[in-house]
Amino acid sequence: MRSGGGITPVYVGKTKRSFLEECFGLHQLDKYNRCLSQSARGTPVLFLLAYPLKRGRASSEVIDELEDWLIQVAWSRNSSLLNVQGIKTQRWGVRSVVRSPTGGMSADAAIFKKMMWLD
Repeated sequence: MRSGGGITPVYVGKTKRSFLEECFGLHQLDKYNRCLSQSARGTPVLFLLAYPLKRGRASSEVIDELEDWLIQVAWSRNSSLLNVQGIKTQRWGVRSVVRSPTGGMSADAAIFKKMMWLD
């Protein structure tokens, strides 16, 4: 959901078939409707990532790894993520970089975040 200049992740999904099936299945539409009814304001935003095919089929293993990673990143931004599978509560964090309360960031932390492409 886009609101106030930022975007909050609400759900991460994957498909090995078509975007149409993933985006407009009854299960997903239920999640979207829940999100819209719980959001007082905001604009829904949908990002679609396609696996670049040269020949053959997409790698199921790679797609699964990407989904797991996206769920973890999204959950670190929104602990109310609508996903029920793939969420693993992490017990670690790096101050001002990953899973850290908001607050002042040191110059070193800012450089580290930029180097690791975390901003």
